[in-house]
Amino acid sequence: MRPRFHPLFIAAVMLSVAAVVGCGDKSAEADKAYQQGLEAYKKNDYDLAVSCFTAAISLEPRYPVWYRFRALAYRKKGDFDKAIADYTEVIRINPKSAEAYDARAELHRKKGDFDAAIADYTEAIRLDPRDAAGYNNRGNAYEDKGEHDKAIADFSEAIRLDPKLAMAYSNRANAYCSKGEYDKAIASCNEAIRLDPKYAAGYNNRANVHVKKGNFDAAIADYTEAIRLDPEDAIAYCNRGNAYSYKNDIGKAVTDYKSAIRINPKYANAYWNRGVLYQKILMTQAAEEDFRRAKELGYKP
Repeated sequence: MRPRFHPLFIAAVMLSVAAVVGCGDKSAEADKAYQQGLEAYKKNDYDLAVSCFTAAISLEPRYPVWYRFRALAYRKKGDFDKAIADYTEVIRINPKSAEAYDARAELHRKKGDFDAAIADYTEAIRLDPRDAAGYNNRGNAYEDKGEHDKAIADFSEAIRLDPKLAMAYSNRANAYCSKGEYDKAIASCNEAIRLDPKYAAGYNNRANVHVKKGNFDAAIADYTEAIRLDPEDAIAYCNRGNAYSYKNDIGKAVTDYKSAIRINPKYANAYWNRGVLYQKILMTQAAEEDFRRAKELGYKP
């Protein structure tokens, strides 16, 4: 999903803030706190960043960009409710900010509140109807809800607006796959990969379709390419582990689940799937430990 706002734009934002802050002791103190927050954010010190942005806001609460950056820091901390509150404040100050609606929608989606996400994405689209990413993002929320036809319609509109948007093809493939339309899903993934041969998600998603079709060797080949392109993708390792498991190649499957857990120690599915294999080879204690850990992390059998 293409973000509408990102810290890579820090330099431009700093210039814009400097232009509006103007003179005065309070404004100068606020700008200093804001810039200290930027430095802390760039150093991944999100607690300090929040403190600095909060100081800037308390001195000069009129500037939405400061709320945006505090929202980004809250998001990095995993405090989605506070991030949502800050984007809401941005929208209050500037009701025409499609970027703020889009960012708030993404957080609603992460919380599993798909209706709220769809409502915000819809408003972002109304404000910027030519933005292909807006349709792509809303399509993801519809897919999360299981409304596959609406998802496909949004991904198709994103593609119409931007025929080179590889992620929209890849996401549409997921929706086709959910409907059991595997040939369409493969074709959509193929187009995503043609447009961007380094797009790891395209290979991962095509592999998922191969699994659904029972083509495990083809799936393993695509997962392997996804891992080559993105060696820190825990999901691709877990998925490849599943494919090896379907082939009854327990050793390779366990190795992949271990890699997934190494990358993401909170990956509940990887623990559970590894536990299933440990149980299969009579490593009962190890299996029970993996099942316990998976449940602690929220896995529901």
